[in-house]
Amino acid sequence: MERNAQKQKKSAAPIVLMIFSILAVILSAPVPILGILAGIGFLVPLIVLCAKKNRVAISIIGICLSSLAIIIAIASLSGDSGQMSGQISSTSTARATATPVPVIEISAEDLISAYDKNEVSADNRYKGKKLQITGIIKSIGKDLFDNPYVVVDSGADFNIISIQCYFSSTDEKNKIAELSKGNAIIITGTCKGLFLNISMRNCTIE
Repeated sequence: MERNAQKQKKSAAPIVLMIFSILAVILSAPVPILGILAGIGFLVPLIVLCAKKNRVAISIIGICLSSLAIIIAIASLSGDSGQMSGQISSTSTARATATPVPVIEISAEDLISAYDKNEVSADNRYKGKKLQITGIIKSIGKDLFDNPYVVVDSGADFNIISIQCYFSSTDEKNKIAELSKGNAIIITGTCKGLFLNISMRNCTIE
């Protein structure tokens, strides 16, 4: 009787372990780490307890189920990682596109007046900011490095300070060739402060 009971217990052990392996496969989908641990934990005793010839088939099935649990869990982890990376990338892109650089519209006369009255105050308000200025072309030329520029002011006589606008784009440089002194113009660029003239960089002609 005792031997029969022991045999029944031994024969039931692989079945119980197979049930746990199936649970490991199920649990691996929502909880990947748990699936990996369960699959590994049940794989080892299956190999040991099912080593006899009459349990080879059961052993193979148990090993396959445990391996499947581990594979599904790893795949689930990879999918979660990729999804998280995609969400972070989408969030970063949305933030980048949701905050356009504000443009301050100001006349050449008002900008020149602000720097003429108080350079420190004018820098606080305009330096490093993107400005769209409206004025009259005073002169057109090139600096020592052959970079084209357009000097703009209010059109009044004897202005001490003017606005010197530099262009980096080839298209904008081609537009400069079509300009003439005395023309009204609208230019957008970044104010760099006062250096003899008020300097504007990366300008575009509107």
